[in-house]
Amino acid sequence: MGLLDREFDSSTKNPGTYTLEKTVSGAYLGPLCYHILRQAYKGGLLSFKRADEFFSRHTLGTREFDEFLYDPMACQGPIGEFFDKDELQALKSIDYLASIITKRGALLSAAVLAATVEKTAALGTPDPFIPVRIAVEGTSFVACKGMREALESYLHVLLNRRIPCNYTIAPVEQASLFGAAVAALSTV
Repeated sequence: MGLLDREFDSSTKNPGTYTLEKTVSGAYLGPLCYHILRQAYKGGLLSFKRADEFFSRHTLGTREFDEFLYDPMACQGPIGEFFDKDELQALKSIDYLASIITKRGALLSAAVLAATVEKTAALGTPDPFIPVRIAVEGTSFVACKGMREALESYLHVLLNRRIPCNYTIAPVEQASLFGAAVAALSTV
């Protein structure tokens, strides 16, 4: 975590805990991005006409950033409405910073997944004809602009840097619900 991550972490409900989640999770990506943009504005790296009004908000969520990033030039929604179409440099800057944060989240997620797959493979001789199945759940993976592509790319590099690993990514709906049900049943 960098300085801005630690500043953001100190503003959350549980500072110092769940730090990895705060760099990769959809619940935190939007608010983290907003914090970093606010610091860029305070540091003079970002400017636009309605910046004071925009940064007077407490925070913005990941959903608002996703809506904006899929079509920044539309200048609509809770982020885009603060910009004029002629403020191209500010729009590009926000798009660029948000994409860096998303890609870093994808890289960290891929590192965790790759380590898990490698650790699992080390438990026994993996069958090269049976892929390791990586179950993925979450709006961030499915909906965040660039998240899925970046995660898949990083994961491919990480899992094939030494010996090729046969794996498949399978999005699973309601995995958390099923996991909670299994946990509840196993305590009975």
